[in-house]
Amino acid sequence: MPAASAFEKRLKRQVVGRVREYFAVTAPGLEQWCLKELTEPPISLKEIRQETGGVAFKGRLSDCFRANLHLRTANRILMRIDTFKATNFGRFEKKTVQIPWEIYLSSKAVTKIHVSTHHCRLHHSGALKDRVENGIRLRMDDHASRNQAAKKETQPQNLFIRGIDDRFTISLDSSGDHLHRRGIKTQGAAAPLRETLAAAILKIAEYTPGETLIDPMCGAGTFSLEAAMATLKIPAGQFRRFAFEAWPAFRPARWWFIRNEAEKMSIAAHTPFIFASDRQGAACNRLSRIVKTFGFTCTVTVSNADFFDVAPQALTDLPGMVVLNPPYGRRLNTPIESRQTILHVCRHLANAYRGWKYALLIPKIKIRHRIITDSTTTPISHGGLNLTLLTGKIA
Repeated sequence: MPAASAFEKRLKRQVVGRVREYFAVTAPGLEQWCLKELTEPPISLKEIRQETGGVAFKGRLSDCFRANLHLRTANRILMRIDTFKATNFGRFEKKTVQIPWEIYLSSKAVTKIHVSTHHCRLHHSGALKDRVENGIRLRMDDHASRNQAAKKETQPQNLFIRGIDDRFTISLDSSGDHLHRRGIKTQGAAAPLRETLAAAILKIAEYTPGETLIDPMCGAGTFSLEAAMATLKIPAGQFRRFAFEAWPAFRPARWWFIRNEAEKMSIAAHTPFIFASDRQGAACNRLSRIVKTFGFTCTVTVSNADFFDVAPQALTDLPGMVVLNPPYGRRLNTPIESRQTILHVCRHLANAYRGWKYALLIPKIKIRHRIITDSTTTPISHGGLNLTLLTGKIA
């Protein structure tokens, strides 16, 4: 018992109660939207800075829990464990052995190590990975009998080793599965849009949670589901598990309190105002099952219909936003076919959706000024393609 008490004190002093640095990883171009989320309720952090590829922030372990639960635009949350300089493998291994791995990892943890280097004398990823694994094994063997918090792992723990100019940063992933996995969809559609990108697109287009949304090429329904969760104030991570739940420092009572706080903020809707449709019946059936399973029927309606047959006036008297990710690139046979499809979509938008806000994700083709005027353009990277997001209001 004394050893266990001493170990618990170490956990509280070095992990639970300590202000540490974390890093919220984002897709390229989404850093500013993640930063905005981190500064606003219910996260409301102050010590943050935007960097290439994400946002660094300082906070306690409970802030890490809260960020994982609420962030809609981040890919994962990393806890910074150590940073050091090493120009030879001897020093690198010595530094990794000195890290108190027992306070970060359960002795039963299955650890995956990811290595990336740039301008480093130590650049062989396999050799670096072997030395980190050896450092963990030596340290954990020495402390295994005292690590009374060891528990059966439910998912692998991911370590990220990043070296730049001979300076190495070691980070532990607190999220586990990529944060775009909301725990809602089990099947996607062709060229699926990640939930994190869909959430960012809605923010860029200035969608206001609760306003009318038409998603007339819904596919897997990502835009509709993201809008519904934002409107009902359901946290992005409400329906999933996280890697930190298997950490020695995890405190179930604190996690329950944070989740309970979030549930108290959720609201109910009584009239559907999100209209999802697609010409593929199978996609509509899958989305309908999700909507029913997760209690979104009060917010989202799903219908099997072609975009060009949908009249917004038949769905609602209140103009709002129409959001589309039409087929392009690999989903069509030729660039000419892709261009013709986008032109057809733009013409229908201009004719049928006057007075509506819009968000339209398209390839980089020069058509927007002839069809929809006064567009704001935002570069978007999706599935290895460089796309353009058009946003604005149809006059």
